[in-house]
Amino acid sequence: LILSSVGTIVIFSTVVGYLMSWTGRTRPWLWAGGAVNLLANGLLIMLNGTRPRAVEYVFLALSGAGVGFIAQTNTVSAQSKVSRELLASVTTMTMWSKSLGGIVGIAMQGSIIQNVFLNNMLADPQAAPVRTFSVLGATLYPFSTGSFGAS
Repeated sequence: LILSSVGTIVIFSTVVGYLMSWTGRTRPWLWAGGAVNLLANGLLIMLNGTRPRAVEYVFLALSGAGVGFIAQTNTVSAQSKVSRELLASVTTMTMWSKSLGGIVGIAMQGSIIQNVFLNNMLADPQAAPVRTFSVLGATLYPFSTGSFGAS
């Protein structure tokens, strides 16, 4: 699944890099990337495990295309607006901003997903993943009907 997203990020960031060099413009590619990313993330919200795997691949590829449009375009756009003496500072600042956004986004996403899964398991213990595994000959059940405080 991840290859469809990462592959299109690489392809579209390369293609948009060539298009920026050819046209000398960054703004249209930023807007196009934002629109594609918005559309793709809206489509990804519709995934609920009942759609065919091919649909998941297409939605992830669209998301990767949107990220590919924006991945380097915002850095190049910022660099084009400053003098040569400030290029290093602007490049560092845009990359730092991307890193900070990724850190905050991943932390928020992890917290939300963990709480949603926990609440769903508390509401319906039968929905909890049950995997048995054997340790020294004993069969262990990590999730039972009384797990996570459910009665």
